Amino acid sequence: MSISSKSDVDRLGASITTTKHSVYDHSSTLVLISVCWFVASLPLITIGPATVGAYAGITSVLEDQRLDRRHALRTARKQFVPSLVCSVFPTMFAIGTLAFTLEFLTTESALAAVLAIGSLYAAAFSVLVLIPTFVWLSRGVWAGTAIKRGYLWVVSHPTLALTTGIVTLLVFVVTAALTIGFVLLFAAIAFTFHLLVIPDRD
Repeated sequence: MSISSKSDVDRLGASITTTKHSVYDHSSTLVLISVCWFVASLPLITIGPATVGAYAGITSVLEDQRLDRRHALRTARKQFVPSLVCSVFPTMFAIGTLAFTLEFLTTESALAAVLAIGSLYAAAFSVLVLIPTFVWLSRGVWAGTAIKRGYLWVVSHPTLALTTGIVTLLVFVVTAALTIGFVLLFAAIAFTFHLLVIPDRD
């Protein structure tokens, strides 16, 4: 699944190129997965399990040229609790960022400003860690190992991890601007890219 390369730059470039070809070649199936992911994520609290299931579904498309629905659903159920728990942390940090920012705007407290910045950093870092963590959960890796690998991947490849986050954000912004495009394309493009850029082992 992963793209072997001599450097993070090579891996990133190859992943982007392969993502474009993969999304084009399997557009109808990947759009279906993207729509299912969006619907399953609507309660928000289920975004973790929905994402893990989408990764598993896209993996079957990329490897077997067909969507293995049973595998995707089975993986989402198996990793439901750990992915649900993991997805809570970015949300908590994001809420903290909003709360401390409002506190700063009201009181102009230096402490509130520091806490707002710290919460924002924690939210961003946790998202970067969760991307590879969810990818490895979708590959059947035990939750503790997946989290450890996710953290180590981010700290071992900070530039690649940050670039992955930026690419994901760009895909989010562009597809969101298209309104319905977000539902149809965000998960298809972003999740395919994640699966390609994050190796099976690192």
